[in-house]
Amino acid sequence: MADMDITKVLAHLPQRYPLLMVDRVLECEPGKRILALRTKGELAGANTAYYYAGIDGARFKRPVVPGDQLELDVQVLAHKRGIWKFACVARVAGVVVTEAEILCTERILESA
Repeated sequence: MADMDITKVLAHLPQRYPLLMVDRVLECEPGKRILALRTKGELAGANTAYYYAGIDGARFKRPVVPGDQLELDVQVLAHKRGIWKFACVARVAGVVVTEAEILCTERILESA
């Protein structure tokens, strides 16, 4: 299990401030928990994009307000032909605030 500081997070995500919503990863087990690119052993490429393909079983249990530190636990459930399925749980101060299964698709963008 490895952690990721902000410089490693920025190498894996295309977003930058003020849209960057992840500033630290506390634990990462490639193939099991968080960041599909780490599982594949790659960095984000300029011609690769990830899109939400679906959200199943979303449950919102309490509000999250400015100033809360949101902790996300994301586990890889499946990966097949560019489709990823993740089980996600969000916590604030150890209390579950949201749960969902998220589907993402990986697409290679054509150069202009």
